[in-house]
Amino acid sequence: MKPLYLEISGWGPYPGKNQIDFSKMEKGELFLITGPTGAGKTTIFDGITYALYGEVSGKMRTKDRLRSDFAPETVDTYVNLVFLHAGKQYRVERHPKYIRRKKRGEGFTTKKEDACLFLSDKNVICGISQVNEKIQEILGINYKQFKQLSMLAQGEFLDLLMTKSGERTEIFRSVFHTQIYQNVQELAGQKARGIKDEVRAIELQMEEALRMAESPEILEIFERKNFQEVYQ
Repeated sequence: MKPLYLEISGWGPYPGKNQIDFSKMEKGELFLITGPTGAGKTTIFDGITYALYGEVSGKMRTKDRLRSDFAPETVDTYVNLVFLHAGKQYRVERHPKYIRRKKRGEGFTTKKEDACLFLSDKNVICGISQVNEKIQEILGINYKQFKQLSMLAQGEFLDLLMTKSGERTEIFRSVFHTQIYQNVQELAGQKARGIKDEVRAIELQMEEALRMAESPEILEIFERKNFQEVYQ
């Protein structure tokens, strides 16, 4: 997944609208977001991660606290992400849940969380669950795996290094699409077990034939047959 354009509005410490045009870095395949503490690095991570999975990137905040405390009541809080994956371009827009003052009258109202995904074929998918499912299908990894591999926020790459071997294998299998090799391995194992069973069955038949050949009755039959052949 390569981000092309990120737009956040009323987001974190930013009361207004802010854009980052990643497409200007045309040759960039790996993005390093760096800066002093408080510069807003995690805000960018949160914008990308929330756009894709509806969750924040780190452990320091929750998605219910994404709206800027400085945003005017007329400014909506949302994230808009354009990204490229497997040669296809997608755009996803999400609005987090937050409480704001009513534009008319007194009191407050709750803005519901929603999401829409604009596919490369011009079709649109709306709904939180539907968008989450489609994003995971497109990228091939879930939210937890994305955080461990793509968004190394606040040193959380350590979580990947410390995770159990089986889970780490599953993550890399999803990322590098090596499931086909596991399928080939399992199929080869099934074939090998089948051949081994056939060989064992033949061995048992041979053992049974040898036991029969060594019995007195069988030996007498063979001797009588050989005697008759000699004197015929």
